[in-house]
Formats: sequence, structure tokens, C-alpha cells
Amino acid sequence: MNPARQAIRSTRAACAALFQTVFPDQCWITGTPLSADSPHLSPEIREQIARESLTNYCRRCGSTVGPYERHDRHSPCLRCPTRDIGVHTLARVGHFAPPLSRLVYQIKFAGRWELAAVAAPFLFQALTAVSEQQQMPIDTLIPLPLHWRRRLKRTFNQSEELACHLSALGSWPVRQPLRRVKSTAEQSGIHSKTQRRENMKGAFICRPDPWLSGKHLWLLDDVCTTGATLHAAATAIRKLAPAIRPASINALVLCVTDHHGTPHVEELDADSVPDDHPVTSIRDC
Repeated sequence: MNPARQAIRSTRAACAALFQTVFPDQCWITGTPLSADSPHLSPEIREQIARESLTNYCRRCGSTVGPYERHDRHSPCLRCPTRDIGVHTLARVGHFAPPLSRLVYQIKFAGRWELAAVAAPFLFQALTAVSEQQQMPIDTLIPLPLHWRRRLKRTFNQSEELACHLSALGSWPVRQPLRRVKSTAEQSGIHSKTQRRENMKGAFICRPDPWLSGKHLWLLDDVCTTGATLHAAATAIRKLAPAIRPASINALVLCVTDHHGTPHVEELDADSVPDDHPVTSIRDC
């Protein structure tokens, strides 16, 4: 890590410790006081997320299914045709509803990158479970990049934050061969699946990286709504020359929107953060 950034982070950590001494820590979702052994989130919220992660879902599209159903690429569920993600296997923590939706909002809107460390263990459990069930190796994590304009305004990429902490837990390498070359309209303002797919068309390019050859890749993002963003990223990787194409392209997300149920208000803005939203956190892996 850059020494200057390391110094900034150390200073921020010291200031945060002093702040918490004067103002006791509170759960960033419920606002309830926290004990020293449960930073950022209350035990109740952690338990709710843990229970949500046990909900059965389709390993192809991420939709919630019945407790005794088993669906994957070879046995798609009834909702798979409505969400073509373009990957071999998808792993998720839960569906886009509180408290997971609020956790995403705290990371993206409030710039609280510290919560990425809280989310990482849940991602780790989801990823390792699906990897074992589907016999799909985990060779590398690829966080979805932001366009440089949005990155400049937001100052950080939540997918990279999640990848950093997840990599530390699983000792998996993080590579960034993808580059976002198209400054797309915000997906949150587009509700048609077809329009979302068209909006993301050509949004990514993939750098020819020989290391990717024969590897099992896991794209990492926070939310999957229609799958248009993940599909565009996977398409860019598939355009690599045959000699350096990966063995498989998979995806890992914190949550997936279940459109068959009553959508939550937060779903309207699940895929992006307004460019003019104030974010003050700067961090690098």
C-alpha cells in the first residue's frame, strides 16, 4: 500500500478510536448502542443477516426458491429466463431487503467502507459453500470497476472494498483486468430489463491477461437486479483470445433483488449512487 495512504488510514483509525471514546459506538443500521465485541453492527442485525444467508436460492440466477429445490446451470429455475446474468454460477448472501439493503446503502451512500469488513465474512461463507456444492474452484476475485468519472466523484469503489477484505479471509488473489470505458446512465433510473441491458452494452473491456487462461473467475459486486452489469462484464471477458480465456466466469454478490415479491423502496436505487451524493471516505487496498 502507498505509504501516504497508510499514514492517512492510521490517522483516521486513531481519530475514530478517540471519537468512539467520547461518543460510544452505535449500530449503523438500527442506531442501538454496541458493545466492544460487536463493532459497527448489533448482534441482532448480524443474526438476521446470518439467517437470511441460509435462504435457499437458484445458483444460476440468484432468485429465492423453495427450501427443497435445487437449481443451477444444468437445472434452471422458473425465474432464470427473466434474469440472464451470463455467468456459470452465482453466489449470494441474501435478497435485497433489510437489513442487507441497509448495509449496502451504508457502504455506498454514506461511504462507510469500514462496513465492507463486516460484510466480508458473510460473502466468504456464501462463496465457499457454493464453490463446494457446485465443485467450482475459486482462482481469483474480480471486483467490477467504476467509470473513472464516477470513481473520481465517489472516491472509492465498494466492490473493491469488499474484494480486499474477502481476499484477506480466503487468501484469494484480486485481479482487475476489467476497465469501464462507457459512462453509462444510472441503472437506478432504468426499470426496463431490455433498457438496462442496452445501457450496459459495451460498458467494459477486458485487458488481455495471460494469467486468466484456464482460471475460474469470480466477479464481485454488491447488488444484482436484472443482471445487466454482470452480463456486460462477463461478455467483455469472453471476447478474449481463445488462448487466454478463463475456464469459467462466475459471480458473487451481497444481495439479489427478488422481483417476484413486493419490491422494497430501496430497490429503485440498488445499482448505483447519485453522482452528486457526498462521500468523504478515501481508501485503497
